Amino acid sequence: MSPRLRPSTTRIVLVACLAFVPLACGEPSERRVRVSPASGTVTYQGKPLPGAFILFRKAEIDPEVPSPTATTGEDGSFALTTYENKDGAPAGDYVVTISTAPTTVVEKKVSLKKAERPVDHLKGKYADPKTSGLKATIKPGVNRLEPFDLKESGGVAPPPVSSKGRDR
Repeated sequence: MSPRLRPSTTRIVLVACLAFVPLACGEPSERRVRVSPASGTVTYQGKPLPGAFILFRKAEIDPEVPSPTATTGEDGSFALTTYENKDGAPAGDYVVTISTAPTTVVEKKVSLKKAERPVDHLKGKYADPKTSGLKATIKPGVNRLEPFDLKESGGVAPPPVSSKGRDR
């Protein structure tokens, strides 16, 4: 072999090895489980409930798999999101919670003066997984869930909630 050929070959091998270093040393990839499309509707006393935040929680929570969520549209419809917008949910049985309190305040637990606190027009009845009474099963394939028709336990019906200006 000629001496000129050897350094060139060494450089090529070195460059090829260095090209794979970022892949080997990069951050570990997110563990993703297979999800199936899932959609449905939420109504309150038979009428669409816009702007409601929905959270699906598995009975056996896996901290490495996010809980599917959705926000209802003006017609009360929703499509679940686990990893990417409206991608669906992993198969399994879920307890479902629904709240009409603005999700940005609920998630960040921002302290506000009493008069400024967001109102959950469902009065928290469906916000606690222990008391919501709402369940759903996601199966492999496309899922069209039975409507969640929420009822009030008495008193005056809450005013309609608009999803405009809400964010997830």
